[in-house]
Amino acid sequence: MTRLSKFENEIRLKEISTPNSIANYGAVYVKSDDCLYFQDGSGIEHHIVIDGHCEMYIVSQTAIPIVTTNEWHAALGFTEGENTGFTFDAGTNGAITVFADSGGGQVTVTSAGHGLPNGAPVTIVGTTNYNDVYLVSNVATDTFEITETFAGNDATGTFLNPSTMTVAVGQGRLFDFEGSLSGSSDSTNQTFELAIFVNGAEVTKARLVRRFANQDIGNLSGGAFIDLQDGDIVWAAIRNLTSAGDFTIENTNLRLS
Repeated sequence: MTRLSKFENEIRLKEISTPNSIANYGAVYVKSDDCLYFQDGSGIEHHIVIDGHCEMYIVSQTAIPIVTTNEWHAALGFTEGENTGFTFDAGTNGAITVFADSGGGQVTVTSAGHGLPNGAPVTIVGTTNYNDVYLVSNVATDTFEITETFAGNDATGTFLNPSTMTVAVGQGRLFDFEGSLSGSSDSTNQTFELAIFVNGAEVTKARLVRRFANQDIGNLSGGAFIDLQDGDIVWAAIRNLTSAGDFTIENTNLRLS
């Protein structure tokens, strides 16, 4: 069967399964996932990727209310910037009214009309027992589940679903992350941290920290190489190590290239 078609200005490759390798020969082919691959002579398959990139930003004052001291608060309200090979979502938030035991290490969270999809990252704040980072599951219209040991119905709290950049199919690779943020503390002598998360785990080497002695505008900036796979969700969170004093973002840009 012919796998290669030649046209005047293009070459078309028929989608195939991973071929058998031939020693000392390389192979270039397309598979049914619509991605291009190179197989070396030892049979190792390499995904040939187009250089995807994405940024999200805030260019006007955006308050980040800090509900709980020393707990991550997901950052939302970003705007999508340049984007090739990612899916952007601006995020959402909602009030929590009930926590219930689902069994098997799962807790059902009630938040009317939350709008979250399965797998969405959230931070939960303002509770006694459930302040943490989670990926939601078993989503229904007014409920979702988190993986946590049930410790009682706190009957209050807030979920924060961050602005996210999700790696599209065929775009997974090593990315260069760069982040810059300017903002101010609503109180004096407050220490804030900005962190980048992939799915439900922090990229600790990319964490930024600054102590704001006064209520003036300060800057944080940094970066790291991050190995991302197809479908990985990248997002940011802020926490106040000192108190529950709020933070106001003046400008920020988070980007992957």
